[in-house]
Amino acid sequence: MAERILYLISQYPTVSHSFILREIGELRNLGLRIDVVSIRNPDRPVAELTAEEFHEAEHTYYARADTSKWLLAHLRVFFTKPGAYMRGLLTAVRSSKWDLLRLARHLRFFAEAIVVGDWARARGLRHLHTHFASLTAMLIRKVFDLTLSMTIHGSDEFIDPVGFCMEEKLAAAQLAIGISRYGCSQIMRFSDPRDWHKVKMARLGINLDEFPLPAAAPDLNAENFHVICVGRLVPVKAYRFLLEAVAILVRAGHAVSLTIVGGGPELAALQRLAAELQIPVEFTGPLPNEGVRDRLRRSQCFALASFAEGVPVAAMEAMALGVPCVATRVTGVPELIEDGRDGLLVPPADSPALAAAIERLILDPSLRTRFARNGRARVFADYNLKENARVLKDYLRNCS
Repeated sequence: MAERILYLISQYPTVSHSFILREIGELRNLGLRIDVVSIRNPDRPVAELTAEEFHEAEHTYYARADTSKWLLAHLRVFFTKPGAYMRGLLTAVRSSKWDLLRLARHLRFFAEAIVVGDWARARGLRHLHTHFASLTAMLIRKVFDLTLSMTIHGSDEFIDPVGFCMEEKLAAAQLAIGISRYGCSQIMRFSDPRDWHKVKMARLGINLDEFPLPAAAPDLNAENFHVICVGRLVPVKAYRFLLEAVAILVRAGHAVSLTIVGGGPELAALQRLAAELQIPVEFTGPLPNEGVRDRLRRSQCFALASFAEGVPVAAMEAMALGVPCVATRVTGVPELIEDGRDGLLVPPADSPALAAAIERLILDPSLRTRFARNGRARVFADYNLKENARVLKDYLRNCS
């Protein structure tokens, strides 16, 4: 049974993946000893980290922080485990499917795998769990005597499952966690049926103690109906359709404003589109957790136009605060929001349908009240971090 676990993460801590930090904290509360390795440094300067993030950063090993020691690690592993070293290198090459760009990335992953594996070996760690670094983790497994588990979030991993090496990763692992039934199905879809028994579901969750209902609910009869969305500014989030939906509502005579929380490469393009559509949009950039919650408390609707999601944590947080949700009916979203009960689901890439759903909330206060109540109840029932971490803990302890 694994009692001490190495958590390998692509970047830690980050604003967009703060749920990993909360997951690690809760697993520690449940008695697991967790050592964290991050491939990259935090996503912000140290001065901008919260006290909790700063504490985590101080106790995290950053694989790329001191590349001057990489050569020594590789020499140490090569001379002590030459056969395993070459096996890992050949796995990196073969899994690239001979695509030159992918090969370059896989060789970098191999270099990182040796450094992380050597660090883990020196500390007697025997089990590795990973978020967003599964190729590096698989290569560590090929070289070192560690058991392996991984959380596969989706939906990016399901776009090119062959390039992602889904089948090879599941074959190498003892456990693969899907965060939704949809996610579990896709892991199985692209893997050998003989390995399907390794796939388990453990939902993400939020710390419900941090989401008390506001002392006063947003003024649902206020003249301005405030819509919010939280997420990275990237094409898959389909913000353009949300902006167009708001424009439809404004042209129909509704007083609607939109806040978009998050940063990313689409910022300038979305700002230009908002100006062209002549709609009131505030782009806040990334905000710390409490800043996001403060904006949610001041909103009447959370809207998500994404083409694909894992299970959106931002929507969970909105629902926990009693903010009615409108989202696209894609991937894992319907497992969080039951259409007509917990919120409204619409087809993706359909601005008029998104606008019509938001309009229903504008015109029907009783519907907003029902969705606020039911959405909060859904999150409390199925996305409670304390309960879901216990499920994950049991899987991790018994997979080695």
